[in-house]
Amino acid sequence: MKSNYFVSLGRPGNFMPQRFQQSISFFAITLLITFGYSTAKAQVVISEVFADGVFELRNTGNSTVDISSYWICDFPDYRRLNQLELQCGSLNLAAGEEVVLRGEGLHEPNDSELGLYTTNSFGSSDAIVAYLEWGSSGHARADLARGKGIWDGNAVAAFTNTQSLQIGGDGFAAADWTNNASPNACGDVAPPPPPTATSSARYRVTFDAAWSSATHPTDFPSNAHFSGLIGLTHTANVALFELGGTASPGLINMAETGGKSPLDAEIRTVINTGQGQTLISGGGIGTSPGTVSVEFDIDDAHPLVTLTSMIAPSPDWFVGVRDLNLFENGAWANSKVVEVANYDAGSDSGANFTSGNQPTNPQGTITMITDGPLVINGVIPSMGTLTFTRIDAGACDATGGTLTGGPFTFCVDGEADNIPAGAITLSGNEGANNQWVVTDEAGMILGLPGSFTGPNFDGAGPGVCFVWNLAYEDGLTGLAAGNNVSQLEGCFNLSNSVQVTRNQPAGGTLVGGPFTFCVDGTADNIPANGISLMGNTGGNSQWVVTDEAGMILGLPGSFTGPNFDAAGVGVCFVWHLSYEDGLAGLAAGNNVSQLAGCYNLSNSVQVTRQECGDMCNANGGTLTGGPFTFNSIGDGVADNIAAGSITLANSTGQNSQWVVTDEQGIILGLPPMPSAVNFDGAGAGTCLIWHLSFEDGLQGAAVGMNANDLQGCYSLSNSIQVIRNNAS
Repeated sequence: MKSNYFVSLGRPGNFMPQRFQQSISFFAITLLITFGYSTAKAQVVISEVFADGVFELRNTGNSTVDISSYWICDFPDYRRLNQLELQCGSLNLAAGEEVVLRGEGLHEPNDSELGLYTTNSFGSSDAIVAYLEWGSSGHARADLARGKGIWDGNAVAAFTNTQSLQIGGDGFAAADWTNNASPNACGDVAPPPPPTATSSARYRVTFDAAWSSATHPTDFPSNAHFSGLIGLTHTANVALFELGGTASPGLINMAETGGKSPLDAEIRTVINTGQGQTLISGGGIGTSPGTVSVEFDIDDAHPLVTLTSMIAPSPDWFVGVRDLNLFENGAWANSKVVEVANYDAGSDSGANFTSGNQPTNPQGTITMITDGPLVINGVIPSMGTLTFTRIDAGACDATGGTLTGGPFTFCVDGEADNIPAGAITLSGNEGANNQWVVTDEAGMILGLPGSFTGPNFDGAGPGVCFVWNLAYEDGLTGLAAGNNVSQLEGCFNLSNSVQVTRNQPAGGTLVGGPFTFCVDGTADNIPANGISLMGNTGGNSQWVVTDEAGMILGLPGSFTGPNFDAAGVGVCFVWHLSYEDGLAGLAAGNNVSQLAGCYNLSNSVQVTRQECGDMCNANGGTLTGGPFTFNSIGDGVADNIAAGSITLANSTGQNSQWVVTDEQGIILGLPPMPSAVNFDGAGAGTCLIWHLSFEDGLQGAAVGMNANDLQGCYSLSNSIQVIRNNAS
């Protein structure tokens, strides 16, 4: 029977044998050495309970059981086994073997319970497979265990920090458990021998950071940067960090401060066990976007790479790649490009880049970042890529070279935007073939132009893309638009990238107005709720007031700021301007036609400034209802619009009148309300119902006159149509 062996570099337990403690320094990095296993049903029991959250499980069956998805319960604390510190043994638990795990703060020696579950259905008798309680009886899950017949309801005597509870018999009764005065959790288990290497290589990894105000505009910090790269090459048995696991002190310090200590010491501990080979430690990126490279050695006994860097500033966020295999199918990869993933270390609860320290207590688990300021429209745009290039004597000779120039920023405005000739220089490239490549942030190939001057970036719409030079030998596959550069196979190498940002500011849409003010010496300001702005985008924002010719009269901080009474009689317009850095001509006294740069104006809202004597405040209001159709005109039965079928809102004025006209505006009637009109007697045709608000002195409001010829201070509402069809 083959077996598995696990070692955890976590905090030492109280019962670790001296020889084992001396052989390994314990940190929260987990090693797994797998020699193979078979799976079948077997019975797993709790076989010993130690202080400090340590416990032992034993497989009493005849075949191996994978217990990585099992759960341990000390109500109300539930832990999945593969998230605990593995002190010795294997979660692929062979027949007759034991595994020792530790959950910090999981249970106390004086009074607790432990239940082992196959799933997280904690109220199910089908899920619970082992149980005991000590110190007192009647704990939360005791009745469930009694009902299944795996516990007798009595309590085992409490134990001390230097003792353990040890199983005897099947463990279903308190009497099956005895106090062990000399516990030894892991016995004489020794760490496994290191693997043997047969092949080696040397690589350069280049971190090409894409994080910028253009890619991630929400609360983008002024000092955006990445800490120095740190990681290691290792076997498949090492996890520097795992999703759902807890971060080590070193990983926490890296994610919160960018510091490499004590993570570098934790990595050296792994290397000393033989499960790691090379500590990778490189520079950071002082200002993002940017690029940094570091070289490292690797062998086929430790073919995986894990690499991290802090997203700075941030509470505890970092980017990285984990368990990347550079030795596949018996050969070293010539080049690999991977997008970095974005992680939360689970140690700080801050929600923004510059949040103050908010330690997460108790410490959370490592998760992918799914919310916060990095998320744009529900996703996180790429923070950058890691390019691994083999550089030793056995490597592919293709070299993408170095690009100098840029970054470039264009305005999407309908005019062609091409990188000018000479704006990018390529040097140091080698290879039988060369190709310019344009990708998006995730490495998706958007185009393969003959020259960097070829693409018209205006036609691509707003966004960010990257220009690269690709050098390669014959036989390369995957080089096609729509593929990702990570799909390239063969002898190739990419240069550094040059970023191209395509801005398309939108002034937005203004809703509100028009406004009419009386010039009378009393301040006239648009109220705070008078205008609403929606749909605007852009790096900068400005309210603008112009005259009818587009001359800029003012640049207020808000549309509520200007006192239009002081401007005298006239007409002006309020606009919203969105623009990117570098706009010229934005000054009072200039015309908006003189603006130069990347910008966009919203629609305008008209403001009319009148002498008080010319002021008319009548408003006919808004009618809701209809249209109405009557199909029995002339049958002698009255056809009236039911009361309440038409509603009037927002009308103002001294006087009010309902009006019925034909389609040409001839006034057919002036009823007191729409329901008073009997349309049966009017014959077939179409008419319109209006509401008229007016001040004293109105002329022309009479049957037979045209409503278009009214004179005085008045306002008509919208109309409601009434269609009259003869009875068949």
